[in-house]
Amino acid sequence: MCEHTFITMDKYYGKPICGGTAYGKLYVFKHDECPVRRYHIESSADEIMRFDRARAEAAAELERLFHKAAKEINEDDARIFITQIMMIEDVGFTESVYDTISDQMINAETAVAQTSEKYIQLFKECENEYIGSKCFDIRDVSERVIRILLGLQLSELITTDPVIIAAHDLPPSDIVRFDSDKILGFIIENGSETSHASILARSKGVPAIIKAGPFIEKLPTDTTAIIDGNNGILYTSPDEDTITRLL
Repeated sequence: MCEHTFITMDKYYGKPICGGTAYGKLYVFKHDECPVRRYHIESSADEIMRFDRARAEAAAELERLFHKAAKEINEDDARIFITQIMMIEDVGFTESVYDTISDQMINAETAVAQTSEKYIQLFKECENEYIGSKCFDIRDVSERVIRILLGLQLSELITTDPVIIAAHDLPPSDIVRFDSDKILGFIIENGSETSHASILARSKGVPAIIKAGPFIEKLPTDTTAIIDGNNGILYTSPDEDTITRLL
């Protein structure tokens, strides 16, 4: 006796930030973890130099992203990456990392992570949504520096077909570095309407939904979906009626 598995349509709701609809394969994008291990150092000067080299490399990466975004989207929105470079070069942030390394005699990765969390908590306590949204940029910038310090490569979008990207979070750098021809839309568990990632998603002109989480762990693998950016709904394994109605 044969058993048949019937895949039913599911809906996931979030806040729409860019309208339109798209149909295609769903791609769950997850960043590789950057495990930060605290350890004692012998020379704070050497570790500060190591941090400065990583900071300079991160700034160079962001400058390349700025030029890519300016070419593919527009220069005004691309200036998001100039803002991130300013965060990397911020005197208060940099000196906080220097002091943490010197005072605690710990490695640069841990010092960057501690300083990042301190700034994120300050932004989270602010009632202004725009300032609060900078948490995402601080985390993006800090993780970039930590990744370089650890010698890790960026997680890539591995697909030959255009996809609807589902992610826990999607920093602005990912939105720009991904091949535009492979992106049908975005749905993100977290996010903010005023965040830089949301601004860039709107600039891309593809359907985009934020604040849809938590839902990533529930998503079926290797399935098709419709993203409805007008109403903030993702349909997985859509039935024929839904496809006909929305497309």
